Amino acid sequence: MARFHLDQHVSYQIAALLRAAGHDVETAYEVGLAAADDDVHLFHAAQERRMLLTHNAADFLLLHKAWLRWSRGWGYFALHGGIIACPQAPLWRPPDATDQVLLLLGRAGRMENQFWAYDRQTGA
Repeated sequence: MARFHLDQHVSYQIAALLRAAGHDVETAYEVGLAAADDDVHLFHAAQERRMLLTHNAADFLLLHKAWLRWSRGWGYFALHGGIIACPQAPLWRPPDATDQVLLLLGRAGRMENQFWAYDRQTGA
């Protein structure tokens, strides 16, 4: 079972599908972070030891890189639970996104401090 934090842009349908697959899922709305900035979502997910699921690849890639650089620079390597950035509809409907997230979980192994995003050029 994986633990997820879904930012405010991820469909509640994805949350329901992940829960139906046996995962522990919280949404931004459920924890009072619907209007929070992206860095708050990442920090919250890290504190709760959850993977962050988002559609916002560009901003979260920047935050991921900053997290790794700054924690090394401070001499304290802090872990976040991993970030998965998946396309939203119409490119991926919620069932498609959920299936791809579940496939990634099955293949990836370690998720901590990892960033995963769909590459539109290669389809991977």
